[in-house]
Amino acid sequence: MQVQLLKPWNGFRVGMLFPIMADGVANVLIRRGIAKHVDGNDKSTDSDKRAGAGTSDAVASEKATRNRKHGHSPR
Repeated sequence: MQVQLLKPWNGFRVGMLFPIMADGVANVLIRRGIAKHVDGNDKSTDSDKRAGAGTSDAVASEKATRNRKHGHSPR
C-alpha cells in the first residue's frame, strides 16, 4: 500500500512518501491519523514530491556512523 505521512513517525518527516508499506502497518497509521493512503495514479504537487525526496534522518544516520572508540588517541 502506498502511504504518505501527515505527522512525524519513527524518525521520518511529514510528507514522506512510502511507495511500499505492509498493509497492517499502513492501516494502523491511517486509523491513528498519522498517514493517508495515496493512490498510485494520484497527481501530487511539487511540494509533496520535495517533502518525500532525499534521505530521511534515519537512513542518513546509518550512513554516517563511525566508531567513536577510534577517535583521538591520547598523547
